[in-house]
Amino acid sequence: MGRKLVLYTDGSVRSGGRAGVGVVVADPDTGTPVRRFGKALTDPATVNEAEYIALLRGLRECLRLGATEVEVCLDSELVRQQVLGNWQCNHEHLRQLRDQCLELLQRFDRWELHRVPSASNPLAHTYANIASTQNRRRFFWQHPRKTVDIDETQHKTEGGNDMKLVVTAQAQTLPDDVYTVELLDVKEQTGTYGEQFVWLLRVAEGEYEGTELRAWTNASTAINAKAVRWASAFAGKPYAQGDTIDFDALQGKRARAVVQVKQTADGREFARVTDILPLKRVKHGMVAVPATKQGFYEMADDEDPDDPFNE
Repeated sequence: MGRKLVLYTDGSVRSGGRAGVGVVVADPDTGTPVRRFGKALTDPATVNEAEYIALLRGLRECLRLGATEVEVCLDSELVRQQVLGNWQCNHEHLRQLRDQCLELLQRFDRWELHRVPSASNPLAHTYANIASTQNRRRFFWQHPRKTVDIDETQHKTEGGNDMKLVVTAQAQTLPDDVYTVELLDVKEQTGTYGEQFVWLLRVAEGEYEGTELRAWTNASTAINAKAVRWASAFAGKPYAQGDTIDFDALQGKRARAVVQVKQTADGREFARVTDILPLKRVKHGMVAVPATKQGFYEMADDEDPDDPFNE
């Protein structure tokens, strides 16, 4: 009996061609991911190349999992139309990638190719972005620094300057990943950029369960503002114009926090919450998966980490 899988892919490219791909293979009935990974590519790539490579990696994974039917969801209309033969492919390097995709698709009894926006493809989109960000920072994330924050003060005494070091709590540190988090509180404060919301979060599952995080958004309540999107993620529903957001009622609710490691001017690293996503995307049936001890990577046992095509 044949097996059908749904494949979500995305590619991301930073400055200098530092690229990454994201792949999520899901069960078509439940939407539950059965395989997911991000990959930083070893060679510079264009956006279109990254999209093709993501598709190749995903198709190979579906074949590895025994799929005979595959429904592909990606956000590149160019890749979709070129694979379908509706658009010309004038560049040799893209033709080679297209032909490899066609060769893999011919191994399935049935296949479909759909274009979906990134908002409807959150996990693959997130993994691709994290992978390309890691690629841009490769020298640093391959050699992570272990640091503690120290407040340094000087006190003058009769005998001269007496330097005292006061050890404080370490800045929030977590590996790049997507974490299931619980909302503890939202507070309003006046900051450098005016009125802001401070979001207090706690990792709810996985190896880093209990780790607390802070995130900031502008205090705007415009319907497309980040604060409203984040509140919608915890509420599990979109807000419409005129709705009232009760932050107290959202305490204890869960969503997914996209965490990326950033670096301060003096070289210290900290984990920054770059986005909050809902636990479930009802439209495409995608549900959240807790972070793993290995980070957001979940490579196959026989995967060569240096080969973007996994031959």
